[in-house]
Amino acid sequence: MKKIIFSLIALFSFSLSCHPQSYTEIKKTKKAKTTSISLDPHLQSRRTLRGYRGFIDAGYAFDISGHKYSKSTIIRDEASDLPDSEYVNSNYFEISTSHGFQFNNFFFLGGGVGLDYYTGREAFCVPIFVNFRANFMNKKVTPFVDVKLGCAVGDLIGVHYSLALGARIATSKKTAVHLSLELAVQDSDELLLEDDDDWLFDAKPYLFTTLGLKVGFEF
Repeated sequence: MKKIIFSLIALFSFSLSCHPQSYTEIKKTKKAKTTSISLDPHLQSRRTLRGYRGFIDAGYAFDISGHKYSKSTIIRDEASDLPDSEYVNSNYFEISTSHGFQFNNFFFLGGGVGLDYYTGREAFCVPIFVNFRANFMNKKVTPFVDVKLGCAVGDLIGVHYSLALGARIATSKKTAVHLSLELAVQDSDELLLEDDDDWLFDAKPYLFTTLGLKVGFEF
């Protein structure tokens, strides 16, 4: 009987001594797995751009909307020497900058402001927009899509939005250059024209569509 009691006591003591060790080993195993996941080279390689990101873009856009103005809709008398109907030239130079947060090597969300100079009408407008950008691949050269949505103020006032497709070429770990083709739409309640340094206003609303070529720098 004494042998049985001593055997049970010994077995119980052994189990108590093993339990803390097993618990410690389990904690170490879980910690090791967590560390291995956080140090996964594949995961880390997809987050090298995470953090603040800025963009500067410039380009030239060609009007493809084909709008005409009519002398009958011009408000001011100075329009008497204008032709009865003529195509509106809404080509423009543009420069813009966006700043925001890059969630990983693929997705960016931020906001920005631009300046558009309409060469055919000597008019300016300032688009203010929300900017979403997505890279398709995690490589040195990757296609990307860029979407802007906002409004413009200045000589043209109205909704402004654009869609660009292009190529991102990395120049270092944190910088890159871009080449893109952009389709943009600018809404305007009225049309500004210039005739002999005198502004004329066409009362009709216009929706201008342009196709532009852009270059940019990412930092």
